[in-house]
Amino acid sequence: MKEKLNIFGQVRDLHRTASIGFCAVLLERQMVNFELFCCLNECEGNEQMRKALNQIWLAFEAAQQRKKFTTNVNLLRDKVEVITPDANDYDNFGVYPAIDCAMAMVATLNLIDREDDTGAVVVSKLSQGTVEAVILATEGELDNQAIKQHPLMQREIDFQIQVLTALQHQSIDSKSLKSLALEDGASNIGIELEL
Repeated sequence: MKEKLNIFGQVRDLHRTASIGFCAVLLERQMVNFELFCCLNECEGNEQMRKALNQIWLAFEAAQQRKKFTTNVNLLRDKVEVITPDANDYDNFGVYPAIDCAMAMVATLNLIDREDDTGAVVVSKLSQGTVEAVILATEGELDNQAIKQHPLMQREIDFQIQVLTALQHQSIDSKSLKSLALEDGASNIGIELEL
């Protein structure tokens, strides 16, 4: 798990603007899981979650330009919490990646609102945790080493490293980061994007 710890350490060291960008990129990939869950279970929330993510991108742009972000983050967070599914209400596995996406969204909003500076680490761990849950659900019980070496986890770790590298360039914009998020055409758990 050394590589994972190394990533969390790098994420923890990001400055605030880069942290918001990091969260936005990972959320862009996780949104697919939430959208699919809403579609399959015919539940509301998709549009509101997308609006929240759009606001996070705007917060990243505002931070880059050293401008004040004027959106009511408390209201946005409340709306995300309302549409977060309850695992007890669903009997399919898809509810868990959807919950992880919503939790990552709240963690990012907490970061933007300066309520929790570790938001990016939370999002990094949630995204890897979602991948780990899918691996265990499909492969059965595996030890930590086998999970770490699984192609799906390797893909997630490589992606997070790629995002960290991209964010080292101060001039990187939200358009480039969004392109990076959608580059391989699949969510963090390998669900193909419908572009």
